[in-house]
Amino acid sequence: AAPRRRAARGLAAVARDVPEVDISALRSPDATAAERLTVGRQIDAAFRSAGFMYVSGHGVDPALTHGVRNAAAAFFDLPQAEKDKILLTPETACRGYQPLRMNVTQGVADKHEGIDFYRDVRDDAVIEVDGVKVREAAAVAKELVGVNQWPEDIPSIADALADTGGFRPVYEDYLNAMEGVGSDIMAGVSLGLGRDERFFEKYYDRAFWVMRVLRYPLAPPAVGDQQGVGEHTDYGCLTLITADNAPGFDRCLQIRDMHKNDWVFVEPRDNCFIINIGDMLSHWVEGYRSTPHRVLSPQGHPDMPEAQAARGRVSVAYFFEPNFDAVITPLAAAEGAGRGSGEPVLYGEHLREKVTSNFNYGVAQG
Repeated sequence: AAPRRRAARGLAAVARDVPEVDISALRSPDATAAERLTVGRQIDAAFRSAGFMYVSGHGVDPALTHGVRNAAAAFFDLPQAEKDKILLTPETACRGYQPLRMNVTQGVADKHEGIDFYRDVRDDAVIEVDGVKVREAAAVAKELVGVNQWPEDIPSIADALADTGGFRPVYEDYLNAMEGVGSDIMAGVSLGLGRDERFFEKYYDRAFWVMRVLRYPLAPPAVGDQQGVGEHTDYGCLTLITADNAPGFDRCLQIRDMHKNDWVFVEPRDNCFIINIGDMLSHWVEGYRSTPHRVLSPQGHPDMPEAQAARGRVSVAYFFEPNFDAVITPLAAAEGAGRGSGEPVLYGEHLREKVTSNFNYGVAQG
């Protein structure tokens, strides 16, 4: 087989101002208040500078992060007709499988496959809001009322994935782990702002989380950079990313260096999550940066095994978000200070406006 080349990305700039923050003090009941405050201040500094950070000391078993990426690869390797059985359509509440080029960013088709998951919202679910019981579906935009499409919902897919250990069990474990990590990082944000570490909790006690499971195929050797995901900012509070980082897969995520007005790579690191903030946290906290970023299609590496090249680059992004009905008012404006916009934003409406225009449902296969 022809060798997989690695293009001139090897000479491209790598982000230098993305710090690594060890959050073990936020995750340990034995940490002192001073240790937790130190981590909070490090998080605060990262979000004011790059808007991105690496997180270590999170306590998530590497076997779990590898497991979710391997389960994703096993699903994406299925025949197209099988994957299409959980296809995202206008009737599936933004949940389900997207083939290549269904996802669109700024009018350009993205070169990735994906599965989108959200917190389930059932018609008969009842929640309590300000002491009053209401139907959850009444508090969520109708376009997002629904339940997830899991691969195992389809018997033929369940049978095909049985030998790999399945998909849903490992992802449910991962969702639980990410909720804990996200919650602790938000506690660190609170501390970094000089507030009680539980300050934000009431805004995400029914967090409307989102998860995107993505595979980026290799760009053909004769083709230059291709848009895996076009330039964008994220919508909510925190994004937690685990991604394949083998040579040839490592230089794909880019962030915009605001000082140089140029793109720089953020390479995955072993046993670290890449964390960035989204529009809501930037709106909430004056000075926090929701940094534009994009993903280029992987270009491979001369020594990349054929099996790895065929697998493509797998990335899983978990979005730690506020409650759907959370009203986000900039803290400085709420307290009569600051220069930013003081307009409150209903998170769910902001999300609905963003995600309902993301898809080309009529995309052709082939």
